[in-house]
Formats: sequence, C-alpha cells, structure tokens
Amino acid sequence: MWRSLLLLALAVPLSAAQNLTSTLGALQGIPVEDEQSGVPPDATLLMSNAKDALRDLAIATLQGQPGTAAAIAPQIQNRLEHAAAVADGDVAERFGDIIGAAVTSPAPNLLAVEYTLNIPCGSDAQLLLFRFDRTWKLVYERREDGYDSIAYALGSFEWRISPPDPQGRFLVLTASISPGCNSNWHTFVYRAEHVDPQGGAPVLIDEGKAPSFGWDYEISTGVESYSIRFQTRACDDAGFVRDAVLDVRVENDRPVRQAEECDSAR
Repeated sequence: MWRSLLLLALAVPLSAAQNLTSTLGALQGIPVEDEQSGVPPDATLLMSNAKDALRDLAIATLQGQPGTAAAIAPQIQNRLEHAAAVADGDVAERFGDIIGAAVTSPAPNLLAVEYTLNIPCGSDAQLLLFRFDRTWKLVYERREDGYDSIAYALGSFEWRISPPDPQGRFLVLTASISPGCNSNWHTFVYRAEHVDPQGGAPVLIDEGKAPSFGWDYEISTGVESYSIRFQTRACDDAGFVRDAVLDVRVENDRPVRQAEECDSAR
C-alpha cells in the first residue's frame, strides 16, 4: 500500500517534468541565426507550452508540501532545478534552455517561483506566486506569450511585493527591459497589480513603458505605493540620458503620480 502511495506521489511531478523535457527539446531544435531578433511561429507556440509546463511542474512539486514557506523554499528550488534541467554556465544562442529557477518566500505564507528562459540575445522570465491555505495554491502569474520578436520578452526581470493592505491584498510590481542584440537603447516596461490572496483575477493598477538606456533600474513597493527609477531619454529627445523617477501612491486601485520631469513613462 505504501509503495503504491509513493508511486502515486511521484507520478505527477515525473509527468510534468517529462512534458517539459519534450517541449524544451523541440525548442532547442529550432534553427537560430546570429543576432536573430525575430521569433519563428513554432518557437512562439512552444515557448508558451514550455511556460505552461513550468507552471504545472511547480504546482506538482508543491503538492503535499507543508506551509512553512521559508523552510521548504531551498528544497523546492533544488527539485525544480533538477526537474527543469537548469543550465550550469554559458548556453548557446537558442531557445529552449532554462537558465534559472529561483524559489523565495516574500511573506510567511507565500512562495515565489521565478523561472528564467534563454532566448537569442537575452532571456525571458516567468513569475508564479503561491499562497498556502491548507494546500499551496497559485494566486498570481506574470509572463508574456505570443510574441514574434524578442523585444517583447521579460528580459532583465525584477519584481517586488508590498506588505498587505487593510483588505489583505498585496501589490505586485514587475519590471523588465526588452532584450536586444546590438543596441544600448531598449524599452523599459512595468506593471503594478493588486493581488487578492483569497482568489480572483489580479486588479491592474498601472502599466507603462519608455525608452531605456542600459540595463540598470530600481523598483520598490510599500503599502499602497511604489517607486521606479531608470535611465531614459532627455525631455528634449536630443539623445542625452536622464534619470526617470516615478513615485506613485495607490488610491482605490488607481495610481496617483507625483509630478514627473517630462512624463515619458506612460
């Protein structure tokens, strides 16, 4: 009996891992040219399938795990790294390699799983947030699908979670810089959302994009507030760089911005 139960417990993660392995193998077989920025239709579909498989793998791995988020995070990360065959060291300029699987506990009853997928000239991220309520349940996912250019991937990805508001919701702020092969100028993208840990779709508070120089930026969150700092074009668009600063309060699920120098991040 115990042997049967053990095999049953192992079957779901194994199936999820096998599905992921098959999808990644197909992605790796897609030819890629030097400095390729376009994403072939087959790769577009398979990248979406790979993210589905990565999500399913995380869900399966968390089945039956206790709610001690900080304690189990290193163990879950080790399991996901093994099951997803996370690459160690440099990888080829191609689709289909998992180059990161990080598991952290941003709050006592929350687990965050962040995957990083290799793509030509950059990377693409996927964020999953799980909350423990007798079992681990997926409450938030951030990813991009269906793109035909690497510029729409979540490159140089960062995220922050605020402490809960009086309703128990927390604010999730995500940001990324578009991958590119041969330019210092990219697109900075951010999104702020309210997540109710009891369920329901996230509530979009704000999102925006702006030209970005280089790869460095800073983001932070507070209870009903967030801040973003990055380098963008000068207000006169003369090619000079300036520091863009967005300090935002959230009122009734709407952003209230402090005056910004020339309103480029919209």
